[in-house]
Amino acid sequence: MLVIMLSTGGQTALPQVTGGQFIYFFIIVFSSGGVAMLLYYFGLKHTKASVSTICELGLPLSAVVLEYFVYGKLMNATQFLGAAVLLFAIIMVARMRGATSTD
Repeated sequence: MLVIMLSTGGQTALPQVTGGQFIYFFIIVFSSGGVAMLLYYFGLKHTKASVSTICELGLPLSAVVLEYFVYGKLMNATQFLGAAVLLFAIIMVARMRGATSTD
């Protein structure tokens, strides 16, 4: 992101970021981000890679679904298309996994 920010001139907005906003940023990074990564890597110790791949594909889809149920925001056409592609990919990976495990 630093490269994109520097190439588009976004660094000029940095002085507008307040100290409180930086604190919120670091709280988010080290709480939800850190805890999520810890759980993810702990789960990988006890889960097959093929199963975790399918679950990981479902993360963006679940975020969009939760957005609807928690905030009542309906997806736009692009999000519906993305959700359909993700769902299709999850189904195809699950089928491939099923086909290889029965051979």
